[in-house]
Amino acid sequence: MVLIGDAGKMVMVNAQAERVFGYSRAGLLGQPVEMLVPERFRSHHPELQKTFLADPGARPMGAGRDLYALKNDGSEFPVEIGLNPIETEEGTMVLSAVVDITPRKTAELAPRESEQRYHLLVDGVTDYAIYMLDPDGFVINWNRGAQRIKGYRAEEIVGRHFSVFFTEEDRAASVPQRSLEIAARNGRYEAEAWRVRKDCSRFLANVVIDAIKDDSGRSIGFAKITRDVTERVQAARELEEARINLVRSRAEEALRRAEAELAHVARAVTLGELTASIAHEVNQPLAAVVSGGHVCLNWLASQPPDIEEAPSD
Repeated sequence: MVLIGDAGKMVMVNAQAERVFGYSRAGLLGQPVEMLVPERFRSHHPELQKTFLADPGARPMGAGRDLYALKNDGSEFPVEIGLNPIETEEGTMVLSAVVDITPRKTAELAPRESEQRYHLLVDGVTDYAIYMLDPDGFVINWNRGAQRIKGYRAEEIVGRHFSVFFTEEDRAASVPQRSLEIAARNGRYEAEAWRVRKDCSRFLANVVIDAIKDDSGRSIGFAKITRDVTERVQAARELEEARINLVRSRAEEALRRAEAELAHVARAVTLGELTASIAHEVNQPLAAVVSGGHVCLNWLASQPPDIEEAPSD
């Protein structure tokens, strides 16, 4: 509570005023009330005070405007001020009831700031298309990732039906409507399918649609997240092809080695068979010679020749 005289100086303050503004009572009494007003508002304050005194009556100060007061340490804080005229022997004075509304303002601003941070975060994502749909599938908002991936600016796509992102085949098969029905029924829909950009080019997309409901469980729309996975899928295919080629190459190399081993074995078997055949062909005449030699030796042993009668040279 601050009582202000007709000269605009404080003539009475209570203990709460000392605590809120950070001054001692002696530091406030006799001082102009403008010392409690932030500097950017001070030039207007005398005129406002004059206007009030011209038509005094109990009323809030600055109705419809945000008011701020100034502490001894130079910090500002939001306030509400109620003005009441007090008639005294010294003339009309103004009793100001000052309320520090910092906690209330903080509570009011917290959701707004949180929402602003959320929008900044979502809008800053460029690898994902993140946007909202109303219950009928019309685009409500649009982030920078959606513009990068799909090619539409926000002003070009907000208000249009999201079926524009589907291929003609999917639209003919009512895939857009079915995806919303599944999300509404199950709370979530996810798929990997072809989608169409503004320039009519196609890309392979991972799509997630989440149903958004209010506190009563009524569907109020859908949150949609789309990611371009064309490069990822292509890389996976190339990796699989490389793996298959490597396996095939190793199999072919193993086959070549096996064929070489078989050829070596075959040559060895053929050489063995040839050697055996040659040995057989050679053994037969040798056996005849040996047999004949044995016969001769046996004959000589039974009828030894008379060496003395043998004619001489």
